[in-house]
Amino acid sequence: GGGGGGSSSGGDLDGEGLVVTGSSGGLLAENLPHPRCDCPLKQFVARGARRTIATNEASCDQCYCFVCECRARECSQWRSSDAKRPAHCNAHSSTCPGATGASIWRALRRERRERPRARHAPPPPACAHGP
Repeated sequence: GGGGGGSSSGGDLDGEGLVVTGSSGGLLAENLPHPRCDCPLKQFVARGARRTIATNEASCDQCYCFVCECRARECSQWRSSDAKRPAHCNAHSSTCPGATGASIWRALRRERRERPRARHAPPPPACAHGP
């Protein structure tokens, strides 16, 4: 029947809510930015490894670095074979299923956030003593 503006599903909205009745090509998790460990398209191994884990190195277009908070492909430390410079592809939070070693990644992220805005710059050189 007739009347303009009413809900075609017959639901009562009371003017205060939103009812989603379906979607078409909508927002799926893989279409939204997400930390590498939460990627719905690529498998992730959440271990405390510092060197690159091959499985974790792969990323989709929406993956971002948990430490740098930039796209994975823009992270200058995504891969590493040096345990002193951990590979950011392995970074994860403690909320990832089966996660171990998350404290190192949270500490590195906190340190990165406290630096000046040059997020993607290499770490500053060692302190040089003046004359």
